[in-house]
Formats: sequence, structure tokens, C-alpha cells
Amino acid sequence: MSDFGVIFCGECNSLQVDSGYDTTSTLRCSGCGNEKEFKVGKVTISSDARVNLDEIITQARTEARILA
Repeated sequence: MSDFGVIFCGECNSLQVDSGYDTTSTLRCSGCGNEKEFKVGKVTISSDARVNLDEIITQARTEARILA
């Protein structure tokens, strides 16, 4: 089993979140510039499963309570 989290912007729900290398925050949304609010969608997949990125993002959005 593999557990990981997908980080979404808390303002625009974008996946374009970076490390905030040039900000006072540790995270920054590349889409809207948000540096304060983020959501994490936790995902668990079995280690022998075929990975489908769309399914992983959908599962993470559901966990983070983000509407598509």
C-alpha cells in the first residue's frame, strides 16, 4: 500500500501548488498566488495496482472535499 497526499489551493482549487521558494509561506499557488490556505486530499493505492492519474486526482478531490 502507498499513502500520499495531493495538495490543492484553498482559494482556486488548483493543483498548481509549489514549494513557495520565493515567499514567506512554505506553499504558493502558481495559479492565483495564494500563500495561506491549502487542502490535502489523502490517497491510498495498493502497490500492485495500475495507477490512473485521473482516478487518483478524483479520489484526492473527494477526500479534500473539493467539487470538480
